[in-house]
Amino acid sequence: VCSSDLIDVKISGMPYMRTMNAQNIMDEIGKFVIIAIVVTICIFFFFFRSYRATIITLSVVVTGVMWALGILGFLEYEITVLTALIPPLIIVIGVPNCIFLINKYQHEVKKHGNQARSLQRVISKIGNATLMTNITTACGFATFILTDSKILKEFGAVASINIMVIFILSISSCAIFVDEYQVNQRKVLAYLLSDLPMPKDADIMKEPTVVLGTGKAISGRIVLQSSFTPAENLIFYGNQTPSTRWTLAS
Repeated sequence: VCSSDLIDVKISGMPYMRTMNAQNIMDEIGKFVIIAIVVTICIFFFFFRSYRATIITLSVVVTGVMWALGILGFLEYEITVLTALIPPLIIVIGVPNCIFLINKYQHEVKKHGNQARSLQRVISKIGNATLMTNITTACGFATFILTDSKILKEFGAVASINIMVIFILSISSCAIFVDEYQVNQRKVLAYLLSDLPMPKDADIMKEPTVVLGTGKAISGRIVLQSSFTPAENLIFYGNQTPSTRWTLAS
């Protein structure tokens, strides 16, 4: 067969164009997600310098992206040019959430070493502010539901739902985030001070506390955070120390 006898076939029509458009969008989603994850994780690691925090944040945003695609399928929406932007959108919203929450959690744990109190303060202070921020963002995208465009309605519905989902995932990550250094330090203090009498609801403030020595030769400074008054603390230790190996000096 001569080359001059070959027929140059052109394919056209709406079904073919829609198929190729959907395929191109699927290919671009992968590129967008990978680029967004790499850039945000590099920035996150630059500020925190913690592999553990970075991995937890990465798991949060990846789970959020999977939820977004799952909700698209559950609602039987097609992947369009607009809905393809939802995975990168979830990443750039989820990472700042994790930065605010984990940064506050680390600060509180470093301050007094109490994980439960740290988590409570994160939720009450930063959690409420982050919640309001995510709600207003979700409401902004939800306004697209009121338009007459089907594509905009689908985009607004999925985006608003997933913004709240990524907030729930972000704030849940604080409950599983534990700094290994802080854990080891609390173990050391718990071992050295295992028989130290403690007032009710008192906590050892790790940062200003210094304990030196081993065995019976221990010295240092222990700073407590207690609801007792100084006079009540003096009475407490005056009554409790005689039954322990500790001596009340002053």
